[in-house]
Amino acid sequence: MVLDLAQNPEEILQIKKTDLDSRERIKTGIPVGSSLTRSKLLELALLASDNRAAAALANNVNGGRVAFDLAMQKKIVQLNLRSTTIEEPTGLSPRNQASPEDLVLILKAATAYPAITKATTQTADAIQINGRLRTFNNTNGLVGRPGWDIFLSKTGTTLAAGRCLVMRMQSAGRTVFVVLMGGGQVGPRWGCPESSTMADRSDNGPTIGA
Repeated sequence: MVLDLAQNPEEILQIKKTDLDSRERIKTGIPVGSSLTRSKLLELALLASDNRAAAALANNVNGGRVAFDLAMQKKIVQLNLRSTTIEEPTGLSPRNQASPEDLVLILKAATAYPAITKATTQTADAIQINGRLRTFNNTNGLVGRPGWDIFLSKTGTTLAAGRCLVMRMQSAGRTVFVVLMGGGQVGPRWGCPESSTMADRSDNGPTIGA
């Protein structure tokens, strides 16, 4: 959605206290006071699931958070997401919800944005933060692993939702969309815990697993 607004990707934005969320369980995000380009913040939000980067992007659209929220609701309608509610941009709120079917629609839409596919399919990137080079790793441990041909991915974890993962990837000669939801809090999400819910679809075909 940020990319739809077509704002200057090289504009320098600063992480502020208003970009922090008390629901963060791991306090390893970009430090308050750090300045990065809009494009780097987008990369960190996608690659490393940095909540502060996501909040800063939303808070710095023309018109602020009110404009961001309105644009997000418009996007939900545009994509025909019937079971999706987005209250805030980080995903930390338990009131942010989506069905597996809606997540597949979001994945399909995301494939049209090269910046999203590039950010989510690199294993890591080194970025200057306050004059220091820091390495940020992809939160999806399957990216770059031998035998995994992933075109786009995104992880998410909250206490309410558990460990979640969405991917567009090549499998057995087919391009499929994979949605894993509700994984256990212990162990890596790519261990595919039995408690996960999975919706697996080809680009044009029916659901083949649930």
